[in-house]
Amino acid sequence: MVVKSSLKKTVASAQLLIAQNHELKELLSQLSGHPNHVFQLANGVEIELYAKEILPNAYCDQTPFALTLSNFYSKRVWIFYPGLGASGQAIAASQIKNRWPWPGRIQIKNLIHELCVEDVVTIQGQVRGEDKIRLLQASQLYISSARREPFSNALLEAIAAGNRVVATRTGGSIEIVQKTQSGILVEPGDETALANAIIQSFPQSRPLLTFEQRCKRIACYSVEAMIDNYLTLLK
Repeated sequence: MVVKSSLKKTVASAQLLIAQNHELKELLSQLSGHPNHVFQLANGVEIELYAKEILPNAYCDQTPFALTLSNFYSKRVWIFYPGLGASGQAIAASQIKNRWPWPGRIQIKNLIHELCVEDVVTIQGQVRGEDKIRLLQASQLYISSARREPFSNALLEAIAAGNRVVATRTGGSIEIVQKTQSGILVEPGDETALANAIIQSFPQSRPLLTFEQRCKRIACYSVEAMIDNYLTLLK
């Protein structure tokens, strides 16, 4: 990893450095040469906003689906229909996000056509606000297949919405999944492992969690907890 000397000087002179995950904390400790100046503080999300069911929800009437939120050139949503029993289709679908680190919409559509998975993969397009929350609350499984992910707020939102997850073992995703016990971790770039995890997880029914249970399992990642941690650090 090549690091500019100006960046090294900046982090070395900083009195306080904040890292969202353990991996980043170790990196900043090495770059700065002052590990005692580096503190790990996770991001937070508005848990209640995602945990409280929004009804009616038309997405609940669709064929059961798995979902991932991806930010490429603009905010995009993919809905995966793995097709239970169709392992070949599931493996092909799982490769889509891993083929290119930064794909565009046209590249994605071309790959969907190339792999013949038009019937199991849907590009939903841009969603936001309550529509995004409805999607998260209706999905059977949330997939976070990033090759590198410092800290995924979308993963927190999905867990708060009640999802079981399959995520790659990278950055903050490791700690999020382990702390919340919300799913399976696979190695980044291992398409077969990702597909197998999807196949293993998807047939299971969505966890039947109450609003209180959803909030409790991810309470350490609330906005309030994040603010308290910052205030404690800055005292």
